[in-house]
Amino acid sequence: MVPTLHTCRRDFLFFVAIVIFIITGTTSSVDASSPPHSLNVGAQFPLFKGVDFRADTSGARRLAAFLLALDHVNDKDDGFWDELLVDGPFLNITLFDSQRSEGAAVINAFKIWERGRPAPGAVAAGPASSGPTARSQQVFSVREINIPQISYSATAPKLSDSAAFPRLLRTPPSDALQGKVMAEIIAWYGWRRVCTLSGSDEYSAGGVSEFRRHALALNLTLGSEVT
Repeated sequence: MVPTLHTCRRDFLFFVAIVIFIITGTTSSVDASSPPHSLNVGAQFPLFKGVDFRADTSGARRLAAFLLALDHVNDKDDGFWDELLVDGPFLNITLFDSQRSEGAAVINAFKIWERGRPAPGAVAAGPASSGPTARSQQVFSVREINIPQISYSATAPKLSDSAAFPRLLRTPPSDALQGKVMAEIIAWYGWRRVCTLSGSDEYSAGGVSEFRRHALALNLTLGSEVT
């Protein structure tokens, strides 16, 4: 599902919470009584994909909603969240195209770190997909980098592992929950046999694995399972 402005507003509240968390002491160099005047927000969105650089309309819509929410947070006179970050930083946005590519996401993560130095200079939003999100987190969670990251649409179950992804929060529910819901809907309709078709990426593999687990627990019969 592509986030609307309404859902992005909800998601962005979580993002602002991370910003406040950073300002109030996640880094030893921060004086909580004197927050920085500005903070760099490195945001990754999939805008183009493939060797022919086709437009990613889903990523463009996510970006539009994100930028609208960002404007509301920074504008203290528009009637939207005017009390948020009253004495806190102005949020500067730097955009990166993740291209739904793990390699591009890693390069962007290092660029976000570079532009955010010295600490507490940056927080990260995105990218969209689970694989690129996981690879970005491997950069952000390095002790010398230590940048909080929030995901707006990555749902792979493995991302809930706080030991493996210590600086990652996300706003959508994990596919561990979505797989359970799908299995329960199938059982509720009285269907007893189900086949699965999934991709081989982290998002697809994790999601179908969770669905399979819940389907078997409900005594559903799994037929063909195609990847």
